[in-house]
Amino acid sequence: MKQYRAWIAVGAVLSACAADETSKVVEDPVAEGLLRPDWLGFEMGVAPPTFVDEGKVEVTTDSKQLDVPAKEAPPSAPFDHGDPDAYDVTDLRTGHHYSVTLGAELARVAEARATRLRAEQPAGQAPTGSTTPKVIADFFDTRIRASTEDGYSESSYYAAIGDFREDAGCTGVLISRDVYLTAAHCVTTPSGNLVERDFYPRQDRDVSHWGEWTATHVEVPKAWLRNNCTAREPFEPECAQYDVALVRVTRDAYLGEGHSWWFRVAAETHSEIHGRALRNYGYPNCGLPESPPSCEPHVLYGDRNDCALGDDFNATAEHAPVTEHSCDTSKGQSGSPVFYWDDAGKPVLVGLHVGGSPAGAYPTPNWLRRFTPNTLNWIHALL
Repeated sequence: MKQYRAWIAVGAVLSACAADETSKVVEDPVAEGLLRPDWLGFEMGVAPPTFVDEGKVEVTTDSKQLDVPAKEAPPSAPFDHGDPDAYDVTDLRTGHHYSVTLGAELARVAEARATRLRAEQPAGQAPTGSTTPKVIADFFDTRIRASTEDGYSESSYYAAIGDFREDAGCTGVLISRDVYLTAAHCVTTPSGNLVERDFYPRQDRDVSHWGEWTATHVEVPKAWLRNNCTAREPFEPECAQYDVALVRVTRDAYLGEGHSWWFRVAAETHSEIHGRALRNYGYPNCGLPESPPSCEPHVLYGDRNDCALGDDFNATAEHAPVTEHSCDTSKGQSGSPVFYWDDAGKPVLVGLHVGGSPAGAYPTPNWLRRFTPNTLNWIHALL
């Protein structure tokens, strides 16, 4: 199994491609591996997204490149939103980098795809709790360990949550059979590179219950890269609204075939999301002041309390892309799901935890990157 991460020098490529006359529209996105042969839009008679090949970027297995110093954005640099619904995708196998434009009719494809995913989502298996619960909370921290050793099954919706094993830090959550979401800062370095993050669903200490799922494509909002958000002040609200990444994977050829769990994605209005009993589970880093007591690496933890919500940032009508939340977290849980269980016992993903620290004096210190209708159009149109 690979024990490295590949990096892609996107920052340099984007500037070079601006003057690159060889950039061209991809005529056959299926042949390029950018769309599935069974992409739903073909069945519906809808034109596919426009992919522009902006050139081949360098892909390396040299992990030292992850330590390249950050190209710090000047503190006074104004934030350039550009087109907030523009995205970039990189094929990690070939190194080709593409910009993506979503046509107006893709909203119809996205809605149909979301409906199918909802129908295909496995029967509900909402957990009722551990058979031998081990509360690891101190006065502030109310997280519990959700290891298989504690009675939490490896064959349940917890199997849709995974970490990246070879390097502690960040969490991902499956939203279909072969696509996971995580925070954009989990797949980009402060120096402006993209990072390959292979996925290990339901990792439990040194046991990979469902094997290693290899990342093949990573897609992030163009504004995240344009503004070099990973190098900016942590959890800057302007950047946080773009702090989401979509990663396509190929399943482990041996262990992955029996896996059948993923989270349904929803865009909740202000009134809807504030009425939910929200939960959060992820893979915290250990050895830090904010780590759970008795923290064990590569073990799933979750807050036993519901996540209370605080103020919204950058609110637009009933949808705000960033909202404060109270669930106890620490480094490593970035990209972890914030969700609720529906009446059928199925998990509904309303956003990702993207930053913050364990709750202290302030009741809602953490940040939830919520899914807006535009986010859902992007996600579902490309599945």
